[in-house]
Amino acid sequence: MPRYWVDAREVQARLDFWDHGWLLSFRDIARSTDERTAIFGVIPRVAVGNKAPLIFTTLKSQLVSILIANTNALIFDYIARQKIGGTHLAFFCIKQLPAIPPHMYTQAL
Repeated sequence: MPRYWVDAREVQARLDFWDHGWLLSFRDIARSTDERTAIFGVIPRVAVGNKAPLIFTTLKSQLVSILIANTNALIFDYIARQKIGGTHLAFFCIKQLPAIPPHMYTQAL
C-alpha cells in the first residue's frame, strides 16, 4: 500500500455520521493569480488531505447543488480573489464571502 493511502474502513468509520454518498469540498490552495480562486465541488466518499477541506451541512441535496453553483459563480470568485491575501482559502475567509442564503432560493432559481 502506498504511503499516504487511507484504508476504506477508516474512511467509513470517520464518515459514519454522514448519510450521503458524496462530500462537499473546496480547494484550499487559492492564489489570486490563478485563473479561478475559489473552486468548490462534490467528490466521492474518499479520504482527503488538508488541501481539500470538507464542508458538512444539514442542507438538502438540492440546496447543496445550488450552494455549489453559488460558490462557483464568477462574482463569488472575484470577491474571493479580492479578499484572499495569501495562498490559502481558509474557513475564516469563506465565512466572510457573500452567498445567497437558503431561504432566498425559490423554484424559479
